[in-house]
Amino acid sequence: MWFRGILVASFLLLGGCSSSEEDQAETIDYASYDLAGLKELVRDGERGFVVEIIRAREKLALTDADEHLLSAKIYISVSNAIAADVELEKAKRAGASSAEYFLLLTQNYILQARYNKAEEAIGDAELEGDDAYQGLLLLADINKAQRNFDAARKLYQAAIVDQPENYLGYIGAAQIELTLGRLADAARFSEVAKTLAPNDPKTLFVQGAIYRYQLQTEKATEFLERSIELNKTQILPRLELVGIYTEAGAFDKARTHLDVVYATAPNNRLAKFYTALMLAAEGKPTEAEEILIQLGDLSSAFPLAGRVYGHTLYRLGKFSKAQFHLERFLELVPTDRPSRLALAEIHIRRGRPAKSLDLLSPLLGAETADFEAILQAAAAAASAGNPGLAEKFLERAQSLVSSQGDGDVNLGRKLARRIATNLLAQGKGDEAVSQLRNLMAADGQDYVSLSLLSNVQMSNGDLEGALKSAERMLELAPNNPLSSNLMGAVKHRQRNWAEAKLLYDKAIDLSPDYLSALKNRGQLFLALEEFEEARADLAKVVAASPEEYQSRGLYGRALLETGHAEEALEHFLAAERAYPQSVALKADHAEALEKLGYLSSAISKAKEAQALVNEDSGFGRYLAALLLDWEKVEVERQTEETAARADAKKERDDERKMREERLANDAVKKAAEAAKEKAKTG
Repeated sequence: MWFRGILVASFLLLGGCSSSEEDQAETIDYASYDLAGLKELVRDGERGFVVEIIRAREKLALTDADEHLLSAKIYISVSNAIAADVELEKAKRAGASSAEYFLLLTQNYILQARYNKAEEAIGDAELEGDDAYQGLLLLADINKAQRNFDAARKLYQAAIVDQPENYLGYIGAAQIELTLGRLADAARFSEVAKTLAPNDPKTLFVQGAIYRYQLQTEKATEFLERSIELNKTQILPRLELVGIYTEAGAFDKARTHLDVVYATAPNNRLAKFYTALMLAAEGKPTEAEEILIQLGDLSSAFPLAGRVYGHTLYRLGKFSKAQFHLERFLELVPTDRPSRLALAEIHIRRGRPAKSLDLLSPLLGAETADFEAILQAAAAAASAGNPGLAEKFLERAQSLVSSQGDGDVNLGRKLARRIATNLLAQGKGDEAVSQLRNLMAADGQDYVSLSLLSNVQMSNGDLEGALKSAERMLELAPNNPLSSNLMGAVKHRQRNWAEAKLLYDKAIDLSPDYLSALKNRGQLFLALEEFEEARADLAKVVAASPEEYQSRGLYGRALLETGHAEEALEHFLAAERAYPQSVALKADHAEALEKLGYLSSAISKAKEAQALVNEDSGFGRYLAALLLDWEKVEVERQTEETAARADAKKERDDERKMREERLANDAVKKAAEAAKEKAKTG
């Protein structure tokens, strides 16, 4: 049986018989097979062998229309529309005109997405009884494929009314509701199908798909695997399993099913979609995004794809787009914890910590012990400027870790890092360093904590300590781009710019899409006044993370210095909304306005910056001098405009006076002429 199953794949493409097939023909009595025997073989799972027999019988001129129809049916079942076309044409030439012929022709047109032709084919058929029922299902399939869901639903309902004991109408109705994300309705139809045909592959597939939507992945996997065991040629259950295994990071298992799908349907959009997801998870965001762009939005047709879109875009740093998909999916499945956590982090990153806390609240109940959610809430509270609340969440997380005794060490480390970050946010830099040193004392190989320690030391102004931590980081992971980038940042802060550049270069060579290193090198180029180079690096960062507003501000500066003030203004506006108290952004914004000729607006914006800075500081004096120059120019401009307006007014007044005098003279002249005329006639 296993060998015969393999033959299915070999008959996906048409081709001539090889010599081995000719040898085999000598040992098999093909003439002895009749249609009933061939159908029995199909029921036994010997589809590939049946196609082989029909080919051999065709060479012996023994086939009839019914055998070609059977061959076409097999090809349609494995999505080989081209081979099915050939068999249907042979059946037609052999005199096929039965309802079965038109039903198969319709199915094959649907397979090719030729829906108008499919409707024509079904319209040409004279259908009765079971054939009429199949026709209703096919018309429903055509409408479903064209997203005419109301029409499709009515047709499936008509099929159910026509044959309430037939499970296929319920399967179709369940799939419609599943497509629209109506899980309760889908489950209701699925339960009826289950009572009518509990072990049918289609019933098992729909049940598995519903479990997947409900995020019951173990049950979903069980039903989908059973469906495939019963019919290995199915594509849809394999795609569902690809999604489950991909999201779980079991890429080898996912690819096993994906290979079968591609062998049968190389252009399947969902297969390509999951390929993109695997690429993103493997750290290849550029390749993943290229595929996603080519595919367009699948989430309207497949709501569950919206979840995958959301998580993929989240990993790619496309937070606004990810937010849209995750919010829409959470409306369908509010119990989806990973999507809730991802969306909560997006709100923190986009400067909406209060919304993040609201979103996390279902995971923070007194009876729950969701460590990740509690840490996320601590981050949101800290971001909202409420370190006290953040500390309460961290204490709760600490009690969870303590209750596990010698449990997951990684949880403890994650908590300690979050506590250190919170301490730094409260201005307790020394305590943060102490917390991280304790982590390093427990595990000197923990380079994640080591990199955080170096960053905290830089924030504290302890460049010597930061340098030692970065050196240790390089020892532990010399070929990790994080190490080179971290050391580059320390050298950058020490104003050792040549060494910093070499280190950033190395980090980017190791990982060309490493945004932190590109951003750091872009900042370095700005300091070195190498503005074209800065613009090139920062453009990549902004393109990959448009909501990284600090980078947008830096990019705006590079654009401003390279003669692109109007484009720079767009980035300054976006960055300033995120950082309304940034003096540098307001000053750059003012300069862009001045370059574009909006001097009055530039002065107003520069005064906003001046109000936020100590007037005795270097930057305060710079702004004062800048405003003095601009205001002088503005006074001169206004003086010139006032003089110009006065000159224009005098010119208008003179013109009006001359016009009035001319009109008066004309009136006197006309009056004199009228008097003369009157004297003559009098």
